Amino acid sequence: MKRLFSFLAVALLAMTSLSGQELANFARGGNAPRIVSPEVKEGKVTFRLNANYATRVQLSGNWLADPRTGAIDMVKGEGGIWEVTIDAPEPEIYTYNFIVDGVSVNDPLNDKVQRDGTRYLNMLFIPGERSENYYEAKNHGSVTFRWYDSPSLSRPLPSPRRWR
Repeated sequence: MKRLFSFLAVALLAMTSLSGQELANFARGGNAPRIVSPEVKEGKVTFRLNANYATRVQLSGNWLADPRTGAIDMVKGEGGIWEVTIDAPEPEIYTYNFIVDGVSVNDPLNDKVQRDGTRYLNMLFIPGERSENYYEAKNHGSVTFRWYDSPSLSRPLPSPRRWR
């Protein structure tokens, strides 16, 4: 019986290790350059996706005229990295995703995600006046509690606390 359980445990371990996912997009070893997506520079936005197995990759975003039917074709480059550079839309927060061979895929390099009903979409921040409140605050305030006596409780209240 112990042999059977041992065999099943080893078989289960072997099966799970065979289905391990390659993390090439997250940590590129050696001297390979780090892939950045999305990259906002000088009024342009560059999107990249490592999908060397794909035959067609498109970019879909809610800043497009018709995001459901319109998509921008991406170009396959060196090492199977698909890339497209577009003019940056007006400063705001936008959502986007990739369409890889007809299947909607999120950007694995962008950890900023927004839930839209039953799906998740990556977020794109374009810096400017309308989007300045989306970033972390530089000046932080303080939280204070004010305690007031309450005759209906008929007991002493704790002293006020101040947190920073």
